[in-house]
Amino acid sequence: MRSIRETRKTLPFLMVSSWLLLFSSFQVPTGSWKLVKDKNGVKVYTRKVEGSALKEFKAVTTVAAPLNSLVALLKDFESYPAWVTDCKAARQLKLVSPTSYYYYAELNAPWPVENRDMVVHFQVQQDSATKAVTCTMAAEPDYLPPQPGNVRIPKLKGTWQLTPQQDGTVEVLHRVHAESGGSIPAWLANSVMTDGPYRTLSNMRNVVTRPAYQGK
Repeated sequence: MRSIRETRKTLPFLMVSSWLLLFSSFQVPTGSWKLVKDKNGVKVYTRKVEGSALKEFKAVTTVAAPLNSLVALLKDFESYPAWVTDCKAARQLKLVSPTSYYYYAELNAPWPVENRDMVVHFQVQQDSATKAVTCTMAAEPDYLPPQPGNVRIPKLKGTWQLTPQQDGTVEVLHRVHAESGGSIPAWLANSVMTDGPYRTLSNMRNVVTRPAYQGK
């Protein structure tokens, strides 16, 4: 694994979540994590959030691919509709530095919910001891003017944490807590918070093996 300085030159990337990851309230979590899905090596947890009927989630899996390959996939913005659940489109808006990006994503939502979009400031760093890469995300709703036909996500915080394992695999932990903007039925938001993260991480494990992401 390269040094932190070298990694900052080569490993910046972004994250985009599917619409269903955006419907937790933006409050302080108070409940304990509850395992809601454990299938095919992917675990999804949710927990209650103070003052809201909606929940926060985290999803965990292990990917049999080098860390650099995962980074290559995550910074391939146009590929997101192929593996991120309900992502309609994604693109980079600005490269601030090799470790800081702004990106835009359009997110499909099921009827009768209106589609969402979001602008996110994405930053990445690597731990010098463990070599784990942590990507942090924060919504920047005013960075781009409103787009016709979409409701802008006003708040979002989340992480992608990539932790190399001794056997050459990488543990991937994805966590998101946000507000969706507009009106979202609580039953709909909570009902999709299990399958969406599961499908996204399952798809990631398959797509990252494509030749385009090898040897990066």
